Amino acid sequence: MNSMTTNWEDEENNRTVELSVAYRIDNDRLEIDEITPSSISFFDPQTKQFVRKIRVWTEAGRQLLSRTYQQHVGADHLRSQIEEELLAGTR
Repeated sequence: MNSMTTNWEDEENNRTVELSVAYRIDNDRLEIDEITPSSISFFDPQTKQFVRKIRVWTEAGRQLLSRTYQQHVGADHLRSQIEEELLAGTR
């Protein structure tokens, strides 16, 4: 199993969520096994300046952020992003 870290720019809520993604390549297809939110950076809505960063410590918090990510962005976008990074790494 492989892993990578990526960010979800949740502009609607003035935050960036850092995601740890576990994935594998199965029969030439990228499969996402797990998406784990690890931290949230908050930004001031007027100035767009960084305000603070917190860790996501609880399972309930991770599940809530994962569900919200799936609803707003989705695994297909994440799969494409990982595939692009893998291709860029082979060049």
